Amino acid sequence: GGGGGGDVRVRAKLVVDATGFESKLTVRESPAAGGLWKELAPGYQIAYGMCVDVAGDKLAPYDASAMTLFDYRTDHLVGSDLLADAEERPSFVYVMPSGEGGCDGCGASAFFEETSLVGRGERRLEFETLKQRLIKRLAFHGITYGEASVREEEYCYIPMGGQLPDRTQRVVPIGGAANTVHPATGYQLCRMLASSTGVAAALSAELSKGDGFDPDAAAAAAHASLWPASNRLQRDFAVFGGEFLGSQPVEILRGFFGAFFALEQPVWGGFLAGWPGLPGNENHATWLARVRFGITIALKFPPKVAATFVAYLAAFTAAYGPLILKSIFTPVFEIGVGPPPPDPGLRARRQRARDVYVTGDAAAKREAVEMLRSGRAGGTPRGEPSPQVELLEEEEAREEEALAA
Repeated sequence: GGGGGGDVRVRAKLVVDATGFESKLTVRESPAAGGLWKELAPGYQIAYGMCVDVAGDKLAPYDASAMTLFDYRTDHLVGSDLLADAEERPSFVYVMPSGEGGCDGCGASAFFEETSLVGRGERRLEFETLKQRLIKRLAFHGITYGEASVREEEYCYIPMGGQLPDRTQRVVPIGGAANTVHPATGYQLCRMLASSTGVAAALSAELSKGDGFDPDAAAAAAHASLWPASNRLQRDFAVFGGEFLGSQPVEILRGFFGAFFALEQPVWGGFLAGWPGLPGNENHATWLARVRFGITIALKFPPKVAATFVAYLAAFTAAYGPLILKSIFTPVFEIGVGPPPPDPGLRARRQRARDVYVTGDAAAKREAVEMLRSGRAGGTPRGEPSPQVELLEEEEAREEEALAA
């Protein structure tokens, strides 16, 4: 709506959607168009983080000169009622030292974040649970900080996986709306930046045609730039990885990541990035590279992890189809290069999918809103909402204003 309360109509040759994953503009493709037998809904990376000034020089067991990426230990929860849940629904902490603290007697300033890698439904962790785990973890290690030094609280909410954008629509998504979030890690920024040049080039080429401009051709070229067959196949491999990791207890994740980080750095780094043009992507960009990666890491798996992985591969394929098999044995399968056929049930499917791809996990976002409001009510606002949480908070504020009017 406009400033005067009326509607505003904007005419444009193209619409580029940069509103994020839970977009009201971008339509998702059907499961069949994505090579699936049934819908594979998004998962959610949930994390609670805070930046604090650590008292003294006590940051051990973490290295004050380097970033710790994954700490899946649960020894800080032994004897507590949080242990069983942490073993079944794991979370890890990452630690990012950021220099000298800002108070007398402080050692390092550091950012700590307790993170659930990915989960959905009952396996999706709560912000309060993660906060309690983090507080207990730091206390166990003797890492102390003044309450007044707590700042930059983060309530991280990242949708991951799900269906790709429908390639037949005129709307051109970018970033989260285009599903460039890595489905097994949650990383997105570098992938979005790497994808944007191809999209810009595709749109510019069509716009430069002047009177010969065709919006359908422009959108099709942009979609082809974002998700050509090679990118889709690489993403399918990562989607399976995210599904596996999100379903495992902490014992299996420790073994998996022990093997993962025993690989050469360009190999594991390339998987974490996972987009053409980013470092190490050559180790995952082709079916042969993915076969090599799979064999190499499997040989490093502990026996129990290897058995669990094979069993999950069989179960996933039986439930969703040969998505992962097409990704690693591509020459055996016929890979379609054209757009999917018309979907006669598109309108009904769009309506059913709206709650998933627009509303998202409302309970997680509402919990973050309530915790943020609680902090503000105490007079010490210390955190900022993620974009999806901020949108929910704004919507609720508008509803409250309307009711009060």
